Amino acid sequence: MSEIRSDGPAGLARRAAVDAAVILAVVGGGSWLLDHNPDGWLATNPSPFFLLPLLLGGRYGLIVGILGGLLAAAVAAAGSPAAMEFEPPLLTLLAFPVAGLICGEVSRMAGRQGRRDAVELAHARARLRALDNEVHLLGQAKAELDREVALAGSRHSTLDFEIRRVLQSPEEKFCESLLGLLCRRARLEEAAIYHLVSGEWKLAASTGIEGSWSASLDPSGSPVVKAALTSSQMASLPEIWSPEAPFDPRDYLLACPLGAPGQPRNLLVVRSMPFTEMNRPALRSIEVICRWVSEFIGVKDRREGLFDPRGLVPEADFRSLLALACEVQRTLRLSSSVIVFEAGGASPGEIFSALEGATRVGDVFTESASGRLLLLLPLTGLRGAEICLARFREHAKTPDGGEISGVITTTDAIKNPAAFPEEGTPRC
Repeated sequence: MSEIRSDGPAGLARRAAVDAAVILAVVGGGSWLLDHNPDGWLATNPSPFFLLPLLLGGRYGLIVGILGGLLAAAVAAAGSPAAMEFEPPLLTLLAFPVAGLICGEVSRMAGRQGRRDAVELAHARARLRALDNEVHLLGQAKAELDREVALAGSRHSTLDFEIRRVLQSPEEKFCESLLGLLCRRARLEEAAIYHLVSGEWKLAASTGIEGSWSASLDPSGSPVVKAALTSSQMASLPEIWSPEAPFDPRDYLLACPLGAPGQPRNLLVVRSMPFTEMNRPALRSIEVICRWVSEFIGVKDRREGLFDPRGLVPEADFRSLLALACEVQRTLRLSSSVIVFEAGGASPGEIFSALEGATRVGDVFTESASGRLLLLLPLTGLRGAEICLARFREHAKTPDGGEISGVITTTDAIKNPAAFPEEGTPRC
């Protein structure tokens, strides 16, 4: 129908006239050759001239069908003998235009339904394409979510190992090792660690453009550094900025002291880092690393000598490390574990002597006031603590040959680090 209507009314009339002539010629010639009825073409029942209104109405619609029916009636009547004794039945002649009307209406209804179906089909195709796009986007979102779930915590998955490696580094390489860890974790581009020597901050390690860091640091020239040293914790540029006092663009992005509170030995300053890393999780990661190292530096200073992180530390130092582990659990969802060893006939000192050589750097023992031996496994979850306890049972024995046994508690189950485990030891 679209091809016919594209020619306009003149084209439609021309096509209908040609089709009508062809149909009349075929039907008339065929009727005369095959059934030369002397009583006229209307005597044949049914009359083959019904093909004219049927075909024209079916193809061109209602009006052309009626005109075709009238033309068929006129031709059929004219084709009867002039001396015909009977008059052509009026009902037969009226049947031709009626047939054209019916076929034309059926054709129009079919065309209307076809156009409606075409519109609905186009709408359904558009909707299907939209659904395909949505499914594709949902698939991408699901894949991204799966990656995020699979990589959840992976940023800090090896943090305990890397902190232990820093603690094992020689004294002269300590600042370089720590700065390398911070650069890997937070992608620091320009950063330095200054060491306090005789009241003056001297450059100990740096990264970035060579020669861009001065040999000494004046804390009074940087509001960020002054805030960090005053509060004994990490300070960043957004924390000190205010509309009344615009910041100096040459100031540092962040600074973090390293050492016992109020007695810093080293100072981390950062001048440049990716904008995407300047977020709360990344800054907390830097703070966690610095605070862990500071805790061990403080223990070393209080013990007045080379600190072996695997040693038996005073209970106050152990409680401080345990409180930091619980804080890291709350802020970064990084679990640490504590093993409370059961006596089993052996004293805490005997158990410590049996386990001293089987622990890792950074694992800290203490003897609680209640006489129990406690072992802190920093940044080690339940699974890692179970592996450590299984290794103790396999390779270490008490003096009387007994098996080492203990109870594992993760930091998410410790409500009060200062009273643990006297207030109850949740079993894991």
